[in-house]
Amino acid sequence: LAKAQERRFDLALEPVDDPALAIDEQKAKAGQAIFLGCALCHGRDAISAGAPAPDLRESFLAVDPAAFRQVVKGGAKIERGMPRFDALSDEQVDQLWHYVRREARKAAAKKQGG
Repeated sequence: LAKAQERRFDLALEPVDDPALAIDEQKAKAGQAIFLGCALCHGRDAISAGAPAPDLRESFLAVDPAAFRQVVKGGAKIERGMPRFDALSDEQVDQLWHYVRREARKAAAKKQGG
């Protein structure tokens, strides 16, 4: 049953990816550890049902590293409930971005049967 639910969820997912983006696996691994602080709202392993916060694998905003930084570190979405994480270094935000991009790419490949 769990596999069927996972499959159904994945079919509904619309991951956003730009194949031209280079993902640094070392940064993604470091970002995965940092993402634990995001998981309460954005879902464990970057898989969210959309509440209380969106699934970042589907976010067009999260494709652009500068826009991602403005939201995470700059507080650009604070009025929508996304807190500012200004204590994170620029390197940590970059690592988070690589992790989110890696997970979106994996979800896109899975959806396309790869």
